[in-house]
Amino acid sequence: MRLNFTIRDCADSNRPKVHDYVAMLRRILTQYPHAEFVFQFAPDGILSFYGEFLPDIKGIAAEMCWCVIDCDTDGYIQTGTACHTMIGVEITCRQTRTGW
Repeated sequence: MRLNFTIRDCADSNRPKVHDYVAMLRRILTQYPHAEFVFQFAPDGILSFYGEFLPDIKGIAAEMCWCVIDCDTDGYIQTGTACHTMIGVEITCRQTRTGW
């Protein structure tokens, strides 16, 4: 599985900050090579996540300065929402075997 990022609506003035943010997220998430997940960062500051075999999302949220709004764990799968700090940029981060 490969970790992929898609970045949209990134202004030139914001580009270095966004790439630093993505690099930090990549550094954290590459520690979990067997996890499957999708993180969708909306431009309004809301993050939706869906992950399988991830550690407790609170650890990742603490490193990335996210505020977890809601999280539900069902077996090995975590779904939820959080607030993120990359306002105005849409980022999709995924590492999956399938097409979800």
